[in-house]
Amino acid sequence: ANPFCTRLAGTVNACASCRKFQAKLAATVAARASAQTRQCHAGLSETMIPVRYGNRVFTLLQIGQVRLRSSSDDEMKRVVQNTTVASPSLNSDLLAAVLKASRPLDPAHYAGLVCLLEIFSSQLAEWFVRHGASETPRPATVVMCVKEWLESHYNKAVTLDDAAKAAGVSRWHLSKAFHQGTGI
Repeated sequence: ANPFCTRLAGTVNACASCRKFQAKLAATVAARASAQTRQCHAGLSETMIPVRYGNRVFTLLQIGQVRLRSSSDDEMKRVVQNTTVASPSLNSDLLAAVLKASRPLDPAHYAGLVCLLEIFSSQLAEWFVRHGASETPRPATVVMCVKEWLESHYNKAVTLDDAAKAAGVSRWHLSKAFHQGTGI
């Protein structure tokens, strides 16, 4: 963790702001199903990368809390001032020193790290497909997956083959699991 973020971790208001930022980033990643990088109120960049199974994002990989560009003294002063207004218990001098000590990371180096995590994400998904889907999926899991997929595709014409592909099972297995799980 970034030392600045570590200092904020003990304060309720600052933590709430960071959690809100991360939740918004996670929602964007889930909606777009692609890696997203955003900058927080302190000028630190954070990236989340989805791990997908079919069309479904089932977890996120996260990297960040790094500065990708130098900040002016005025920018850092503004960040410290805004942070201490939200959490008065923080020592502004110590916070300024910690923020100034976090040196920028080369953006090309960071992009390489993000690329590695994207590769790892696709490998995790492949492993899941090979090992998780090779076992017979429980009917409830298949039905839940298909229902989620149907909810996101309600405005399109769907086929049994499309739904089976989204669930990662055969057409026959989907029919059987759906009947067992719903009685339909």
